[in-house]
Amino acid sequence: MLASKVYDILDNKVDTMIKEYYALENKRIQKYPRFYRCFNFVKMPVAIPQEKPILSFKKSLLKSGQICACKPEVFESPRRMDIFKHYIDTGKAYEDDIAYGTYYKKKMPPNLSDDRIVHDIIKHTRFEVVISSSSLLKLVEIQNDLSTSTYIPLTVKQENDYKTLIFDRPLPKEALTKREMNKIVYDLAFKSLCLDWAKRHPISSTSKPNINSSDTEEWDYNNDENLQYNHWTFGEDLNILIRHQSDGELSNQNTTGTADKKVILVSKLDYQICEEREEVVTPAERAMNWLRSYIGGHSIVMEGRIDLVNNRLVRVDKKQMIDIMGDRWQPIGESELIRQTFLNLQKILEPGQYLLHHKPGDRNFLIYQSIDEQVNQNDSSIIDLHKKYGDNSPYPSDSANCFIPAWKSNEEQVAWTFPLK
Repeated sequence: MLASKVYDILDNKVDTMIKEYYALENKRIQKYPRFYRCFNFVKMPVAIPQEKPILSFKKSLLKSGQICACKPEVFESPRRMDIFKHYIDTGKAYEDDIAYGTYYKKKMPPNLSDDRIVHDIIKHTRFEVVISSSSLLKLVEIQNDLSTSTYIPLTVKQENDYKTLIFDRPLPKEALTKREMNKIVYDLAFKSLCLDWAKRHPISSTSKPNINSSDTEEWDYNNDENLQYNHWTFGEDLNILIRHQSDGELSNQNTTGTADKKVILVSKLDYQICEEREEVVTPAERAMNWLRSYIGGHSIVMEGRIDLVNNRLVRVDKKQMIDIMGDRWQPIGESELIRQTFLNLQKILEPGQYLLHHKPGDRNFLIYQSIDEQVNQNDSSIIDLHKKYGDNSPYPSDSANCFIPAWKSNEEQVAWTFPLK
């Protein structure tokens, strides 16, 4: 299978978009302090707690920006994927963008540490943690796949008698497999395909932020993609401000008086589905789908099965919470990891800027603290963040050779083997 080079497929247009994505992320990284020294670590919880940790929704604080309905015809029949469009908003229009402005492009939202709405909210309400859905998803992924590597920028602010931890979205990986590159681009292509972006509308008719005080040069809180700010809790210990986005809406045209259902759009890459070998949803994917749906108010997850070899959307699976969780699975380990990580960081961190790092295979999170630029360049405990991400493209990774897909099977089939004919 690996000898067939099927996992080495990478279209030139995908490669170009990945470079655009990394160029944007590199600009973000250059705004952080350059040097960090290893400061401490926190352990990942191993034991399952007797009392189930429950992340509980308290209230919605603010909704801003635009949302649109999904195109129902996309969910009904297979079709080719269009990777000729530019799905990443780089701030300029391309000559071949004939339909520029009429289809969805990904625009990078402001860092939470720079989000003026966040800073206004935490002035009036006590929050121990401020975090985006992308960082929560990364923590859940690590719980189910210890091979995951990440750096998450973390700012600690002192507000009166309490500290607030602000988690920015994770930094991009230094090295990507071709599968990971395809995943980034096909997520965007699938989302753009599904959305009727030309008919977007405000997500809320109320609670609009003040344009003069909130807008930045890069982000328009009223006219760019929606951002939602919700208050969550872990018991009485932690008040958490979570910022997330809804990808689209499913119209309830047949039910009078019922609100449109919010939707999350994700792709599932299948490299050999044309040969009747369909990959199963991994534990990490299931856990992340649970979190996407849960923090989105039990949003529907629409998962597009992509035949990557033939560049086709094979079908779209509609998954509600009952479909994601099944009969027995419960996200106890994921919830406890999030809760314990927040509590431990609250105890040991003082105001400043940090990086939370997870190394593949480790059951700890390493904490790096920002330091002055006068450092010993040979000190192995120091990270030069700007040098680490100085390039506008990721290093190629050979870890694809370690990827072992699991396919759907019947009861007679031996696990991790080809389907019976």
